[in-house]
Amino acid sequence: MNEPSSHSTKLDGGACEIIRAVSDTEVSMQWKGSITDRNPGSLMNPPLEEAFSLGEKGSKLIHIDMGFMEYMNSSAIAVIVRFIEKVKNSENRLLITYNKEIKWQQRGFTALEIFVTEDGRIRIQGIKR
Repeated sequence: MNEPSSHSTKLDGGACEIIRAVSDTEVSMQWKGSITDRNPGSLMNPPLEEAFSLGEKGSKLIHIDMGFMEYMNSSAIAVIVRFIEKVKNSENRLLITYNKEIKWQQRGFTALEIFVTEDGRIRIQGIKR
């Protein structure tokens, strides 16, 4: 088993940081900060597409940890929705975690539970930090 490789990417003028780690079993992306850009797809899609490719048709779980986000506007949530739909139409597996103790995260990510699949390939999970 190889050691996870990791790197950090900054988005939205440095307001958002993504720390990505890749292991034999998981592509983990921890998002921190805020996204306020009115068209965040151009910022968010490249790292999401990279994670999708690294997911290797389901051989690695794609884990997106949003629990450290301070704010995401509705346009950023829409980018996440489109990514979930892309994963749903593939063989990849996805887990999105959020901090259920933060009200805006609880409201926003609980609404995304409609995308959870019965086979467990797509999961949305609130956690306490």
